[in-house]
Amino acid sequence: MKLKSEMIAQNMDDSLIVVSLDKNVFPGVATANKTAGFIIEQLRRDTTPEKIKQAMFDKYNAPYEEISADVDDVIAKLRENGIIEE
Repeated sequence: MKLKSEMIAQNMDDSLIVVSLDKNVFPGVATANKTAGFIIEQLRRDTTPEKIKQAMFDKYNAPYEEISADVDDVIAKLRENGIIEE
């Protein structure tokens, strides 16, 4: 899975701004917090939820259960909005 090619993600201060080049893919602009921004950055290349969880665990050393839940929640929202491709 990865971020759709129509999507542009740009870091701005402590947020990540996500915009679609095609309004039929995603109409509007989304702002991601630090956690969602990290996940979206991982989705710039083909990856899996498990690889994202491991990368977050390696970087933040937070409880794996919390990381796992956060990654699953963000990926579900990205799927709902059609921002990622499987």
